[in-house]
Amino acid sequence: MALEREDLAVAAPAGVAGGVGPAAARPVAPRGDPGYAPMASTSMQLAMESKPVVDATGGYLRDLAKIVDGQSDVVGYAYAINGKLNSAEVYASRELFLKMWPKLVRASAVEALTGRPKAQASQKAPGIPAVQAVLSDAEKASETSRQVSGPLTVVKRESAQTLLFETRDRGPENAWMHRSYVVK
Repeated sequence: MALEREDLAVAAPAGVAGGVGPAAARPVAPRGDPGYAPMASTSMQLAMESKPVVDATGGYLRDLAKIVDGQSDVVGYAYAINGKLNSAEVYASRELFLKMWPKLVRASAVEALTGRPKAQASQKAPGIPAVQAVLSDAEKASETSRQVSGPLTVVKRESAQTLLFETRDRGPENAWMHRSYVVK
């Protein structure tokens, strides 16, 4: 988590890391820079709620938060950062997806913000066939599973390019509820 907070501090204006006092107001040099100093251990939640991060992600949120409105068949999304597919989240129902959407889009916006300093000249987002290929590849990989609390099982599938974590209800149908795809 400390590295992610530091990436936020580099991507947004000073004071992003969630700290307080004079140290929080100092600019943070990127790792590897002669002026680099690790940040004190602070909460990632505080970093995400800091004014510079909220301001820097506001444009993403304004543009994307309502994108699912009026779409009756949306149950998930995939996103890219700097032209590279990052991850995808898919839910078994629209209702569950809509409950999660505000948190998902906010987390994606913050992650995109941390990637901004690494951005090169306009990179084209991957198309639907590329997204489908990554998802399909992960679904074909062999699986391992472990039982978690209550009636839930978490299944992990790993391919050369993707990790898939699937949450299933161990009921009679063993139905999946959520799939999280992470591109390596």
